[in-house]
Amino acid sequence: MVAASFATLEIYSRTEDAPSGREAFDEHRVMADMFAEAGADFLLFEAFSTIRESYEAVRAGRTTGLDVVLGFVCGPGGTLLSGESIEEAVRTIEPLGPAGFAINCTPVTLATRAAADLARATRLPFGVYANVGDWR
Repeated sequence: MVAASFATLEIYSRTEDAPSGREAFDEHRVMADMFAEAGADFLLFEAFSTIRESYEAVRAGRTTGLDVVLGFVCGPGGTLLSGESIEEAVRTIEPLGPAGFAINCTPVTLATRAAADLARATRLPFGVYANVGDWR
């Protein structure tokens, strides 16, 4: 299987710059459509740090008919870098019908906590691929 992987529209550590609403939907839809037309088997949105952009990305990705997996980048305390909880993110995104979730681009020392929170928040499949560095 081929995953088409893409990240946030802005640097994920600058959550205040994350677009929302129609702008985010339109930009993610262009990329999702290109990957779908190129023959991707599913879409992998990586390193999303806000609920508002995550929502629009998944919504745009689902218009292609492909499965969508959404990856969150998390900080101390297991929250998204925006400070929003994983539980709130899952509650907001799950009704859109993603195939699964992930924790990624998160230092391994923080990923364990985030993964535990994700496991409590969803029954969908999820994965973790941490890094050894610091995202700041």
